[in-house]
Amino acid sequence: MKKIIKYLSIILISSLCILLSSCTTKDDNSSTTTSKTNLTISHYEDAMTTDNEGNSNPIVVMNISNGTKIYVELYPDIAPITVENFLTLVDDGFYTDIVFHRIIAGFMIQAGGYAVEDYEGEDDGGPSKVLVQKIGKKTIKGEFSANGVENNLLHEKGVLSMARANNPNSASTQFFICVEDQPSLDGNYAAFGKVINEESLENAIWISTIPVQGMYIGDIPFEAFPMEPITITSMERYKG
Repeated sequence: MKKIIKYLSIILISSLCILLSSCTTKDDNSSTTTSKTNLTISHYEDAMTTDNEGNSNPIVVMNISNGTKIYVELYPDIAPITVENFLTLVDDGFYTDIVFHRIIAGFMIQAGGYAVEDYEGEDDGGPSKVLVQKIGKKTIKGEFSANGVENNLLHEKGVLSMARANNPNSASTQFFICVEDQPSLDGNYAAFGKVINEESLENAIWISTIPVQGMYIGDIPFEAFPMEPITITSMERYKG
């Protein structure tokens, strides 16, 4: 399902309905959580780790419009529902030309809900774009302790997690990458992966430094969208 919002400047985007920093408290049991090791590697195939049954964790590569890449390892042993949903979207091409629509320096970069497409309708005669809101086919159960699901992955720098609204089971397609440690999110959001090397982390941090502004599109308020457009041109499983 797509909802199209036409706009006159280049990328006018964000997602106020997806809450990350407000109304979150660290879970009382957070002291028992553990973190995945942030790997510093030269060959991505070396990042393939295995679970207790000898299965390799999937790795996804995000191809960024500035020519960089972000490699992320997913942890189905920690958040199986979330990983399955994410990989289905990847395989379906849902994340093609997805915009980083919410960027907060020192916090996170968020994507997964908006894409930019060529506008083919009538306008003033010049080339234009539309911001397309992409809506997932389903929502999934929130795999985090505040929702009754054990999840030991901390929201450390480089961790991949699902954005959501107030409903703990409202996550669908939008995700974020932490660019600094965010302990207030532990136990309240479904962390399910982590960037696998320093270069990927540096690329994510660079995106977080892009200047942002707030505005309205029609009567819809947006905040923290990038003044310089940056997109995920494609996302795919890394196959070595």
